[in-house]
Amino acid sequence: MSGCTPDEKEKKVYMFFYDFFKDMDKYLKYEKDLEVNYEGDSSIINCAFTLSGFYGDNVKPATVCRKFKYLTKLIYTKRLEDLPNFNMYLSYWLNAELAKIHDINTCAKFFYRTLQVKDPKFRAEYSSTIKIHDIPENDLITMNVMYTLYKKYNEINEIINNNTPDVKKCIQLSSECVQIYKEIENVCSQGKTDACIVLNDFESKYKELISNPTTVSKCGNKPLPSLKGDEAAPPRGSTVLDGRISQIIEIKQPSDGASSGSSIDIQSMIIPVFAILGTFIITFMLYKFTSFGSWIEFRIKKKKNILNNVDGESNHSQDTSEYEHTIADNISYIISYNSP
Repeated sequence: MSGCTPDEKEKKVYMFFYDFFKDMDKYLKYEKDLEVNYEGDSSIINCAFTLSGFYGDNVKPATVCRKFKYLTKLIYTKRLEDLPNFNMYLSYWLNAELAKIHDINTCAKFFYRTLQVKDPKFRAEYSSTIKIHDIPENDLITMNVMYTLYKKYNEINEIINNNTPDVKKCIQLSSECVQIYKEIENVCSQGKTDACIVLNDFESKYKELISNPTTVSKCGNKPLPSLKGDEAAPPRGSTVLDGRISQIIEIKQPSDGASSGSSIDIQSMIIPVFAILGTFIITFMLYKFTSFGSWIEFRIKKKKNILNNVDGESNHSQDTSEYEHTIADNISYIISYNSP
């Protein structure tokens, strides 16, 4: 397939080949259906044909033919307006499957034309809608890596949504994602704009996935590795918002020297607080559960009685003074009344 390249008319379409990756989760579901059910579909016929340039067993091309017809039928029966990039996906799928057959040198576009000639009914039903294009080998390699990334990403999602998650498998898949990502992380620097957009989209999805507390809890309660080594994985149970808050805190932190001084100031504030709190607790325990408490109560009551006695004497003196003053006034009145 090394000579399979899009012609001049296909170049505009080719620019959007990577667009189907944004719906990869849907296409992967179709592929699961394909692997389980394509052999039992009796409507798939006329796949036993010989390809020019193929000198091996016809079983492999026939299998690709049957799978392609079933996948086309499966996607076509769905609402195609929900999957506007289905032609790009089917083109990728057919190019990738033919590339796996090492003793064949047939391009995807030619394979599709041969399939239509051998099956007029299929051609009449799908040829006006399904358009297959050849993909250059270097782009097909990049797409294969991205396909593997998305497949493992979806497998992690399936583990998270499972009631009995496979922790070991989850950790393994995330580690594999990191390793595979390193194979194509330089596509942006190579000027592959469409591939770069897809890769950046995957980075965002994966980062959101490993930042989800549910992911952490179902994958061993440990942060999953990040795609880039310079990005620390979020702590256990953290969220994206927590990460943003942490970034703000880090920005506001002073230098090492200032940080050290700040740490000392905090310690000097905390130590007296704990000392006072400890003294209060010890005093309370002595008061409630030892004879020290009885002695304190006795002293308090004694002082209270003394204060009450002093108040009583003061009130008595005041009453006596008022009584004496009243008597003096009466005597003074009597004397003035009896005087001539």
